[in-house]
Amino acid sequence: MRPRKKKGSSTGWTLVEIIVASAVFAILLVGFAKAYHHLRQVMALGDAVEQMKLRSDGIDEVFQAVAPSSIRLFSQDPGSFPFFSRLSAPPPLTGWQAPNVDGSSSGNVFLVLARWKALDVVVGTETVRIDLVRFHYIFPSYGEGIMLGTNTFRELHYWESKPYANLNNINVILSPALKSSVVSYLYSTRGIFYAMDIGAINPNEAFFSLSAGGAVASDPAHTIPQDRLVNLTRGGGVERGSYRIGLAPNILFSAGLLHTVPRYNAASGDFPSGFEVVFRRTNTQRRDVVVRCVLLAKGAFPKPRTYELASQFAVRDVW
Repeated sequence: MRPRKKKGSSTGWTLVEIIVASAVFAILLVGFAKAYHHLRQVMALGDAVEQMKLRSDGIDEVFQAVAPSSIRLFSQDPGSFPFFSRLSAPPPLTGWQAPNVDGSSSGNVFLVLARWKALDVVVGTETVRIDLVRFHYIFPSYGEGIMLGTNTFRELHYWESKPYANLNNINVILSPALKSSVVSYLYSTRGIFYAMDIGAINPNEAFFSLSAGGAVASDPAHTIPQDRLVNLTRGGGVERGSYRIGLAPNILFSAGLLHTVPRYNAASGDFPSGFEVVFRRTNTQRRDVVVRCVLLAKGAFPKPRTYELASQFAVRDVW
C-alpha cells in the first residue's frame, strides 16, 4: 500500500509566492540597472575629463614647439592679413578674425612663419647656408553633428605648409653659376620647390618658384601648399562611443557650465568659439602670445563638461 500524501506537504511554490518573488526581483533589477547606468555615467565623465586634459596638453605642446623658432606673426593688420587668403588650408569658422598686432583685439586663428632648419649646400669649394621656413596655422572649423543647443560641432586644427627657402640667402650669392647650382640642388635633391621673401608685406611680391634648371621666378598668384593637417581636438586615441569632444561654442553663464566663452572679445555669431589668441608686445622684436582654449565633452553624463587651457609664451616677430 502506498503512503498517502499529507495535506500541505507539497514542495512547489504557490502563486502568491511567485508573485512576491517576481516583484522583489523586478525591484532589484531596476536598482541594479540604475546603479549600472550611474556607474557608466561616472566612468564616462571621468574618462572624458582625462581625454580633454590630454588634448589640451597636446595643443599646448604644438604652441611650445613652434614658438622658439618663430620669426614672423600674422595679424588682422593690413601689413600681414592678406597672407591668410593664400593658405590652402580648410576654411575656418564663419566670422573668424586674426588678432590685432597691438593687442587691442583678440582673434581665433594663429598664423606664424617659423624657421625649420638650415641646409649647408656644398658646390665645389663653396658652402652656402640656406635657411628653410614653414607656415604654422592653428584654426577652428566645423565638424559633424550638433554640439550644444543648435551649435554645430567644432574642431581645432593644426596646419603646416611645405618648406620654403629664405630668398635672402639665395640673393646674396654673387656668382650666377653658383646661385643656379644651389637652386638646382634645392629643387632636385631636397625637394624645395619655393622660396620666400620673408619680410615682404604684399603676398604678390613674397613668393618665388624654383626650378631644376636653377632659375628663380616670381610667383604673384602663389598658394601656400599644405604639408600636413592634424585634428587637435580628436587626437589621442579612438573617440569614445559614449561621448564626443570638441571645441566649445560661445557659452554664457546661463548654460550652467564651468567655463564661459569668450573672455577677451565680444561674441559675434560663431566668433570666437572656444579658441582665443591675444598678442602683447614685450619689445620691438618679441611678443607674448596668450592662448585660451575651452574644450567641451558631450555624451553619457547628465550635462556637458568643459575643460580650459590657458597658456602664454614668447615669440619672435622680427618683421
